[in-house]
Amino acid sequence: MISALNTKLALAQNRVTQAVTSSILWMRWQSLSSDGQRIVKWSIALLAVALVWAYVWLPAARGREALSLRIPVLQAQLATMRNEAAEVKRINTMPLVITTNPRTLADSVGLQTVFGQSNNATATVTAIVTINERRQFRVNIASVAYTSWLDSLDMALSRYRVRVVSVNLKPLQPGSSAALMAVELVLADDAPAGR
Repeated sequence: MISALNTKLALAQNRVTQAVTSSILWMRWQSLSSDGQRIVKWSIALLAVALVWAYVWLPAARGREALSLRIPVLQAQLATMRNEAAEVKRINTMPLVITTNPRTLADSVGLQTVFGQSNNATATVTAIVTINERRQFRVNIASVAYTSWLDSLDMALSRYRVRVVSVNLKPLQPGSSAALMAVELVLADDAPAGR
């Protein structure tokens, strides 16, 4: 009950203060001359214009400037996306490419021939190819140049349906420019079962 009375008393005090303040401001306004009132009116108008400029027009102008700088970047991104979409569409409408040289089943003789070749006419490469019951081909080469071995591996992968299971390279002469190495390679038959 006391708190309700305190609340009513506080409201009454606020009303009295507002009435006194408003009457004081009104009496002060009335006490000004017409020139003084005109100066106050123009000051309030200028203050309102300054506030509108500072809080409305200036942020809008800065945002417009930022957006005008961003538009060319977004247009360039859009052009790139359209070009990429046209490229995807072109690729999707292309006919399927059928290879004219299909890969064949691997055999030890064929792999022996591929890994026995050398790009260097003076060097002969001896490759030993064995096959186990899981159709994995073990290729052992005692000495071969690294680039020649890579070329032979690329030829074997493109000619036969095999995949690399493991590779073990051992440099024969570390630090020499010849880059000779011993190779132990395991290739697995990549053909579907039943063929």
